[in-house]
Amino acid sequence: MKFIYMLRSILASVYFLIATVVFGSGVIAAAAVIQANWIPRKLAIKVQAYKTKIIDLLSWIWGRTIQMAFNMRVHVTGEENIPEGGCLLLFNHTSHFDILTIYGQLKKSARFGAKIELFKIPLFGQVLRSGGMLPIARADREDVLKLYQDSIGRVHSGESFLLAAEGTRQTSAGVGAKFKSGPFIFAISGQFPIVPVVLKGSTDCLPKGQLLACTDRWRYDIALKFLPAVSTKGLTLDDRKRLQEEVREMMARAYDSIQIE
Repeated sequence: MKFIYMLRSILASVYFLIATVVFGSGVIAAAAVIQANWIPRKLAIKVQAYKTKIIDLLSWIWGRTIQMAFNMRVHVTGEENIPEGGCLLLFNHTSHFDILTIYGQLKKSARFGAKIELFKIPLFGQVLRSGGMLPIARADREDVLKLYQDSIGRVHSGESFLLAAEGTRQTSAGVGAKFKSGPFIFAISGQFPIVPVVLKGSTDCLPKGQLLACTDRWRYDIALKFLPAVSTKGLTLDDRKRLQEEVREMMARAYDSIQIE
């Protein structure tokens, strides 16, 4: 059976690369049409209106079909906790599969924050820029805070963002012991809600340091839980540490309580 699992992993990995190129190219094309000077203005306005929906649909298909290729079963709870307007979705990060797991199930438009080095990769970097993702320069705190400040208007206009609570992938499953302060400064400064998101099981699919995904069993079950939104209305940056610890404790308790069948 080990041979079967490995073969499935290789074939699914090939599909992963193909799907990323195909759907990523679709994102680039959608953005390019918006910026083109040769198309009629009325058409450009219509395309602009559908740009977000197009990118959301491509992201959903990308995530969902990759989940199917690797036989990942995602069990979603708490979707009713996601607000209508813009918000910050804060997730525990332990696997490269976290983003595609969320995108394959999320019914809300959201853009994620990625380390700035990824924006330098040919084609993939262009996909990230065209899709409106946030380039996070982890080595430059001031630059990151400025990026967040400049993005507040996007949240107020209805956009949402996905950010890793720990700032980077953790080496083991669970919720990290220390959260980054940036996302909380972002949310407090913009006075928009934080929706804690807990993932359990994605680490088994592709833990940090492993090259091939899903190589030791046929089916992988992942729990994806959206916790009640945490309001930042009326909070100041003096409340940041308390809020940070409150959200971390919420996520840690939720993670421990999840039973994957």
